[in-house]
Amino acid sequence: MSKINDYTVVSAPALDDKLIGTRTGGTPDNATFNFTPALLLALYQANLSAGAMVIANVPVYADNAAAVAAGLAIGKLYRTGDILKIVHV
Repeated sequence: MSKINDYTVVSAPALDDKLIGTRTGGTPDNATFNFTPALLLALYQANLSAGAMVIANVPVYADNAAAVAAGLAIGKLYRTGDILKIVHV
């Protein structure tokens, strides 16, 4: 069996690629199986809720211009007091 670092690195995985996992429980217990990133994405989407997310260490700026002047890139988060914002053009 090859070592994992012997396999080629793919720079852009696709949703229909194959991943390997182990299913705990079930029959047989700890069975190895394959699945796709698309199935993993669907699992996250079905089980991730806003209440489960934690957004920490968001920098504070007076406004978008101040965030840009401080070097935040477009799309990065910042806040003004209790209001969460996204840097834009």
